[in-house]
Amino acid sequence: MYMLAFDSYFMFSVSILGHTLLVQTVWLEVLRHC
Repeated sequence: MYMLAFDSYFMFSVSILGHTLLVQTVWLEVLRHC
């Protein structure tokens, strides 16, 4: 039970981190084209 909660929290953190990196990359591309 504890491991399951930890695993879901870890996956949540990874998805948030990935989303942040994706947004940063998109913003860099947009700023470069301006």
